[in-house]
Amino acid sequence: MNKKVLSIITLSLFYPSISTSLPLIPDALILGDKVVLIAPSYKVTEQEVELAKKRITALGLVPSLPEDILQSDGCYGGTAQQRAKIINDAFQDPSCKAIFSIRGGTGSAQILALLDYELIKKNPKIFMGYSDITALLVAINTKIELVTFHGPMPAYPWPKFTVNQINNLFFNNEKIKWINEKISEDDLIATQKKIYTLNSGKARGKLIGGNLATLTALVGSDYLPIDWSNKILFLEEVEAGLDQVDRMMNQLKNSGILSKIKGFVFGTCLDCTKRCDGCADLEKMLSSYFSGTQIPAFSGAMIGHERKMFIMPIGALVEIDADNGSIELLDHVLKVRNPG
Repeated sequence: MNKKVLSIITLSLFYPSISTSLPLIPDALILGDKVVLIAPSYKVTEQEVELAKKRITALGLVPSLPEDILQSDGCYGGTAQQRAKIINDAFQDPSCKAIFSIRGGTGSAQILALLDYELIKKNPKIFMGYSDITALLVAINTKIELVTFHGPMPAYPWPKFTVNQINNLFFNNEKIKWINEKISEDDLIATQKKIYTLNSGKARGKLIGGNLATLTALVGSDYLPIDWSNKILFLEEVEAGLDQVDRMMNQLKNSGILSKIKGFVFGTCLDCTKRCDGCADLEKMLSSYFSGTQIPAFSGAMIGHERKMFIMPIGALVEIDADNGSIELLDHVLKVRNPG
């Protein structure tokens, strides 16, 4: 029996609420592979394109750009039709092995209805971005169960932390266990970037999530799952007041999503400094949504708008531990390829 099928069956015996359907996974990368760079949200500058090309080249990969990568339509990287065509063409290109968004912004949701999901299903590839790209990541995973990747974009710095993740995940196809890195090695005790346990415990399920504002804007559409009972939800936000974060979390609660998930992880809330009169701090506010439940939950994970971020494979089976703040891959998310 196929080892992947066997592992899913074994997990389902111990965790019967976890879906046994196999996700669609793309091929792992090999040095020299072609990576198509896209701008599905905001328009990109020549400088951003050049930086993205250099970072992809430094990984030992070959960057490829659509001829009209610098096109614009207002603040967007072209019309919705133009941006969707670039993505469809990239998936159809047999020489392309990965598709990376150069940057985010806003506007990805405009092109969801214009994507050719059957074409994408027949040509699975690594697809990565974050922030507004959340709309594309969760829609593609919801529609065809292709594992997509919430991770760094090459217009911005890629520190060694990021490069190691890309090598371990995309080239070596490792089953990674993500846990916040130590703040300083030169100390009598090991300290880590702070994790806040909102609700104790462990949970297993399929990862889904991304930017809070982008994801909540999709509530009520068919670009989010119907069944949340086997999901581990992860979220991050940027430049939103705590009252706005609270409002969006309440939307997830009122939609029934928060009561159905298996586990919850909140990453960073960058520049979320605006406070309203009487607002609790972020951790206290998040805790209120899981009080009285048995849903393991923690915040402070290295996910979101920060220099060092975890690459989260949407649709992958994981286990979270809310007490030590870890997220562990339970299966491989790529197919191994042989060079040549």
